[in-house]
Amino acid sequence: MWKSRPDESQSKKMAYTNTGSLSKNLKKEQDKHPDMRGPATIICPHCQATNEYWLSGWFKIGRDSARFISLAFRSKEEKPESNSGQQLADKRFMRRDDDDIDF
Repeated sequence: MWKSRPDESQSKKMAYTNTGSLSKNLKKEQDKHPDMRGPATIICPHCQATNEYWLSGWFKIGRDSARFISLAFRSKEEKPESNSGQQLADKRFMRRDDDDIDF
């Protein structure tokens, strides 16, 4: 009797769960930007839900001069914070009540 084989997409998906990868951040413009970025896929051990994250890493030097990588995870569903001028423009042109006008 032949055993059924999982379809290829399912087996590939399972092969890359609870893993992530980092590569050099080619878009780094400021010191606070991460040195490395990449994706991570984590399965919740309780509900088996698959969660995808963006992984960021910074090279750091500890107090004892030991090198390490500081990591941060952000859900792929979250929108990144924008530092655009649009937020400033929105604040500048907010509707004001007539009581706030000095004339």
